[in-house]
Amino acid sequence: GKILNSLASLRLDNNTIVIFTTDNGPNGNRFNGNMKGRKGSYDEGGVRVPFFLRYPNGNLAKGQAMTELTAHIDLLPTLSDLCGITLPDSLELDGKNITPLLKGANQNWEDRSIYSFRHGAPFTPHPGAVRTPTHRWVLQRDSSIALYDMQKDPAQKQNIAADYPEIVASIGAAYAQKIQEVTTNSVLVPPIPVGYKNASTVSMPATDAILAGDIGFKEGHGWANDWLINWSTTK
Repeated sequence: GKILNSLASLRLDNNTIVIFTTDNGPNGNRFNGNMKGRKGSYDEGGVRVPFFLRYPNGNLAKGQAMTELTAHIDLLPTLSDLCGITLPDSLELDGKNITPLLKGANQNWEDRSIYSFRHGAPFTPHPGAVRTPTHRWVLQRDSSIALYDMQKDPAQKQNIAADYPEIVASIGAAYAQKIQEVTTNSVLVPPIPVGYKNASTVSMPATDAILAGDIGFKEGHGWANDWLINWSTTK
C-alpha cells in the first residue's frame, strides 16, 4: 500500500509496472495452500509462488487469473516487451513473453514444461522436477521417481508413477536432455574474486564459506545472516 500510494502521489502509478511475488516455499512446516513440500523440495509447495502484476497503462486484462504455466525466466522477455525494448536475437532465452496472457489472449498459448533443479554441486543423479500442464514428475536424491496428476490430485497425495511408465519415461527423457543443456559449462558455484582492483573493500559472506576444523555456524545451518564461530586464529 505504501508503494502504491507513493507512486500515486508522484503521479507515476499509471505508467509503472508493479510486481508482487515471493521467495519459493516456506522454510518450515506451516500453511502452504494445501500444496506438498516446503523450501528445498521439488514438489509444488517447494517451487510455486504467487505472482501479481499491475500496469494501468499496459492495456492488460484486469482482475484475471492465469492458469497457464509461467516462471521467473519469463520476466525478462515480458518486461522488455511491455517497456518496448527489443532484445538481441543472440540471447538464448528459456523464458517466454507472457504479455499475450496478461492481455487475455490465451487461445493459442502452447503447452510447456517448467524445470526445477538444484545448482551449486555436481549431484548424481541430479534431483529435480518437471511440471507439465497435467503432471508433476519428481526425481529425488535417492533416485526414486514420483509422478502426480496435478489436475486430479493438486495436493500430490498419490504417486501414480507405477501406473503410467510411459509418461514417466517421456518426461524423464526431457528432463535428462534439459540437465545436459544447462550443465554444459558445469553447475559449480562460480568463484568470488578477491582483490578486485576497483573495489577497496572485499566482502566475503560467512554463509559462503567452506568449513574446516572446529569452525561452524552459530545457528547450525549457515543460511542468510548466520555467522562463523570457534575461531582459533583469523588466519
